[in-house]
Amino acid sequence: MDYRINERFDQVENRFNQVKNRFNQVETRFNQIDEKITELRINQTEVQTRLNDWKPSIDKTADLSEKIGELRNWKQIAIVLLTGFITSVFWIFRDKI
Repeated sequence: MDYRINERFDQVENRFNQVKNRFNQVETRFNQIDEKITELRINQTEVQTRLNDWKPSIDKTADLSEKIGELRNWKQIAIVLLTGFITSVFWIFRDKI
């Protein structure tokens, strides 16, 4: 009978050790995940800093593209007016040429 008790005690102790090992593995993985989260936060902070540094340039890009769009309209208008003027000159002098 004493042998059975010792055997059961050993089984319980083995199970406890297995659970303890499993808990240690989970704890190790949790620590690894925590370290990776910390690294991600640091990287996120770096990216946010870079974006904040680039923000004035990005804002200027929108203004620049708007100005280029306006410039294109003025170029088109100038081309139409110039073409109209040249056509008028040719119509005036068409008989003389």
